Amino acid sequence: MTSDDVRDWHDKLPVMPDNERVTLVETWRDFEPLFKTGLERRDIHNFVFTRPRYAPRTVWSDG
Repeated sequence: MTSDDVRDWHDKLPVMPDNERVTLVETWRDFEPLFKTGLERRDIHNFVFTRPRYAPRTVWSDG
C-alpha cells in the first residue's frame, strides 16, 4: 500500500514516528452457526497491526 491508500485511516492506525513500519493484516469471514444456539449469522472482521522486530518487510509467496 502507499501513503495515498491509507491517508484516511487515522482512526484505524496508531500514532507512529516518521519512517516507522508496521505489518498490517486484515481478514474477514462469513460466520454461519451450524446449530441454532442463539448466535446469528454475521461477518467477522479482524484488523491487526504489529511492528516487525528483525526484518524491514514480510515477503509473501503463495506458491
